[in-house]
Amino acid sequence: MKLAKRISLGMSLGLIMGALALARPSSLSGQDAKQGSASGQQGGAGEQAAPGQAANKPAVSPEESQAYQAIASEAAAGLDPDRVISLSEDFAKKYPASPMLTVAYAFEATAYRQKGDFQKVVDASEKSLKLNADNLVSLITLALILPQPQLMQGNELDKQKKLTEAESDANHALELINKLPKQPTETDEQYKKRLGEISSEPHSALGMIHLQRSTMVSLSGGMDADELTKSAQEYQTAVSVTDRPQPEDYYRLGEVYENQNKLDDAIAAFSKASEVGRGTGIQPYADKQVDALKKRQAEAKPPAKP
Repeated sequence: MKLAKRISLGMSLGLIMGALALARPSSLSGQDAKQGSASGQQGGAGEQAAPGQAANKPAVSPEESQAYQAIASEAAAGLDPDRVISLSEDFAKKYPASPMLTVAYAFEATAYRQKGDFQKVVDASEKSLKLNADNLVSLITLALILPQPQLMQGNELDKQKKLTEAESDANHALELINKLPKQPTETDEQYKKRLGEISSEPHSALGMIHLQRSTMVSLSGGMDADELTKSAQEYQTAVSVTDRPQPEDYYRLGEVYENQNKLDDAIAAFSKASEVGRGTGIQPYADKQVDALKKRQAEAKPPAKP
């Protein structure tokens, strides 16, 4: 099966917005960092993933804090990824021991993702995780990016290694999400909703991991049915735990259903991808799939009896 390569490219904006909610450090110079959350999430995973929370954390100078805030503000605008990359690299040179450097690299990774440079997304995310293995944004970024068709190059061993790493990152991210504390001002329903919003992307990553494996492990030469089932389950979770599902997840779910020969379900998923992604680049791809599957269904119907 040949997976659509272009479909993953429209996913970057959601993660950039999520990064601002999830990755902000919990303290800057002893004060809470109060960056606005573009996704409307409270607190997020910053308290879990952010560095510099140890008792002996290094002091943060006003200049360092200002330089970090410049990166965050530029990333929040989402208009100039090159500027985010430049600011992040300058920050790394000036403040190599900063407790906020892991987050700066996470912002840099989302900027490279916005530009479609997936290998540099991987490089920046790995730098971030080297500084803090619990950086939630970087874990999610790697889990999402590694199984994408653009990076699934090389021999089968290389591909399996990437999928194993991505699966580990996604599962670790879900473990961290499940440990996030409830915020003092949150109701139980708001807390559940926040965790669902954050966990959607790791489940999406797991869906792609199993979809890729379905093309690799079948002894019969066809698609592996068990892996397709796992992929469908993960994508179904990804779109159901959030009020703002990604159209790409519905598209991939449609691909899974198509390969399971569940054409009605595939048409419904592609139609939902078109609906949620209206006005974006994914809509024409989804519409084309719907038309092709409906034509396939029509051709498969037996001729009417005279």
